[in-house]
Order: sequence, then structure tokens, then C-alpha cells
Amino acid sequence: MDPDDLGLQYTYDPIPNIRALRKRHTSGYGIVPERFGGSANTEFEVLTGMTRSFLPDGSLPYRQYVRHPIPSLPQTLEDFGYTTIAIQTGPKYYYDYERVYGLLGFDRVVWLSELPGVELAARGRWPSDKAVVEAIIQASQEVRPFFAFAFPSSTHSPYNTGTYKDSDLEVLDPALSDSTGEVKEYINALRVADQAIGTLIGYFRRQPDPTIIAIFGDHLPPLSENALHTFYKNRSGMSKTEQARMIHRVPLLVWANFDLPREEKELSINALPSYLLEKMGLSPSGFLAVSNAVRRKVPVLARYVQRADGKILARDSLRDEERAVVEDYRLLQYDLLLGKQYSLRDSASGWKPSDGASSASNQLRTP
Repeated sequence: MDPDDLGLQYTYDPIPNIRALRKRHTSGYGIVPERFGGSANTEFEVLTGMTRSFLPDGSLPYRQYVRHPIPSLPQTLEDFGYTTIAIQTGPKYYYDYERVYGLLGFDRVVWLSELPGVELAARGRWPSDKAVVEAIIQASQEVRPFFAFAFPSSTHSPYNTGTYKDSDLEVLDPALSDSTGEVKEYINALRVADQAIGTLIGYFRRQPDPTIIAIFGDHLPPLSENALHTFYKNRSGMSKTEQARMIHRVPLLVWANFDLPREEKELSINALPSYLLEKMGLSPSGFLAVSNAVRRKVPVLARYVQRADGKILARDSLRDEERAVVEDYRLLQYDLLLGKQYSLRDSASGWKPSDGASSASNQLRTP
């Protein structure tokens, strides 16, 4: 999360690189499906364009529902000639990564934690951010065009190792009794991640190939109630819908080494794949075309919705046209994820509306 959202003061900004990049490039917020955990559900949304909000609370699609190949961003880019690579700091068994990544269409996976001699983060539990950046750069040098999905873990909980107890990046807010140093550890871990992002951007800024890099959080950090006291206090007067927005909101940055008009965006993370394809000059097809149609009418689709005009409201308050497009999206996701994949049977033309589909379906872009 943005450390400023904690409502605390620090000796200096933990994320100066990200802050500067957000001012010059497309930025805003992603709305993620979980609050303080469940990283794989954010992965699920950003790699498939599907939404966890259509599934039961507490569900984990990677473990429960992804049982066969499904349309995905990696598969779509592979169809356009890209090599697709996942770079994962977690173990293969975590969230069934090894099984699921194959079903999502990745050409290969770099399991950083299994590489001999890989540098660990200062907190000692996961491969370092430097190792993640080096893996991305190496992948880019092997084959082009390429798509890499990289998952670092250096800012992951717990925040009680005391690794940064002697750091000069301190919490100054007198209202917080940070007796265990958890907030200090979190913001110092953010600082290290921010430095790695600066290295990553610096490398690709010098490369001739047009490159887009999207950076976003997977969920808010599971800090203690004491550490989050000001965060909650500052939101106590908000409506329930607005409170839900704030607790699922993570920073989003879309950087490019070519001229890409800057925008301020707030998107559900499941809308990010179609948005990125558009910025790459590629036309979303099949399921991602449907996701793209939803994004244009309802940029945020979660337990609440945000319409294209920016208005935040309950899902049952959508206008008829918006509701029809969302319902088509829901039915198609059910077919692809939980049903018999009828919509994939005509592989030559992709998905087309059935006879019983609403008239709004005819507006959806198909291949």
C-alpha cells in the first residue's frame, strides 16, 4: 500500500522512485479482491481478466476452480508471438502455482527460491527484489518479444524480524506506539522494493524495444490493529461502499519507455489485462474482449462498482445497459471457469452471443 495511506509521518518518503514515476506516467489505483492476504486471488484476476467477486467469499480459484486451461493474458500474448514467463519467489506448492501456471499458458516458470545461490532479501525469508529484477532483465535478453509476470515477496509479513531496527527511516507520528517496530520494518521493506523498481525502470529506459511495465500491490499489508488505527480512523466517516474501496485499494503504475499519454486510472485488477493490451496496440479478443467491454462501462467491478463517470455505488444500482453487460460477463466466466466451455467450441471465431443472450451482448467486441 501507499505508506501515506497509513496516515503516519516518517523521517523521509519510503518510495521516492514510485512517487516520481507516478507523477510522470499513468498511475492511480487498482482495486484488488482481498484485504490483507490471498495474493493468488489478485494474480488470478490480473492474469485471466476474470473477477473473484462472482465467486464465493473466501474462495481461492487457483486451488478450487482452475482445473483446465482457461483464457488468459499469457495465452493471448503467446498467440501474438510473445514468449511468456512467470518469475515467482514463492514455492511451487504455494497456491498450487506449479499446476496452475501451466493451465494459464506460461511457456516457462523461473522458481527463484530453488535457484542455487540466489540472493535472499535482508529479512531472510524470500529471494531479494534485486534477484527478481535480475531475473526479469535476463528474461528480456533471451528472447523477444516477451511478457514476464514477476511476483516479489520482500514486503510480505511478518514484520517482527527487527532487520531494520538501526535504520534512519523512522516513524515520527507520536500517536502511534510502534513498540514492536512493525511499521518501521514495513516502510523500510518498501524502501528496498522502491530502490529495486528504480533499477528495473532505469534498465528498460535505456533499451530500444518499446516496453510497458505495470506495477501494483496485491493487497494491503496485514499490520496489527494498532498500526492501522489511524488508517481506520480517517475512514470512519465514509460510507460503507467508500470504506470497502479504501481497504481494497493499492497503488497502480503503468510505465512505458515510449510516448504514452499519462492518465489517472482506477481499475479493478481484472480490468488491467485488457487495458494493457490496448496500450500495446493489440486488440483484446475472446473473453478479454468481453472484459474490455465491461471495463469501459464499469471500470471497477467488485462487491461494489464504479461507473465510467466515476460514481461509486452498490452493484444492484447499475443501469440496465451496464447490468446487461456485467451479466454477460458473469455467465461467460462461469462457462469458462466452472462450466463446459461451450464458448470455446468455435475456436475459429471465439465467443459469440447465444440466442438467449441479452441485446447488450451484441455490442461486445469479438475476434
